[in-house]
Order: sequence, then structure tokens, then C-alpha cells
Amino acid sequence: MNDDSLVFSPDDFSGFARLFPLPNLVMFPHVMQAMHIFEPRYRSLFEEAISDDKLIALGVLSQG
Repeated sequence: MNDDSLVFSPDDFSGFARLFPLPNLVMFPHVMQAMHIFEPRYRSLFEEAISDDKLIALGVLSQG
């Protein structure tokens, strides 16, 4: 995957975003974070995103 394939334009947003919950993780813009995706439902989610618009929303979970 080259850098051009990671470019996203807001004009291309369909209004649909896949949600991937992350407990106890802080992410910063333009920083790569390795993740181990092992649950079948999330593996499918990522495979779908890669083959489609490459858009995934990351939600940070908090206790409570």
C-alpha cells in the first residue's frame, strides 16, 4: 500500500463509518499504531474497509 492509497477526501464520505472499539489506547494524528486484530467480526470489518473506502472510526472505550 503506498501513501496515495491512504488519501481520504471528505467529499468521498458516504455517511457510513465502520466502528472499531479500542480500550485504553490513545492515538495521535499521522502516527502508525500496530494492532492485533483477532476476532472474526473485526477481521471482516477491516477486510471490508480495505476493499472499499478504507474508512474505519476508532472509538475509545472508558470504564463505566
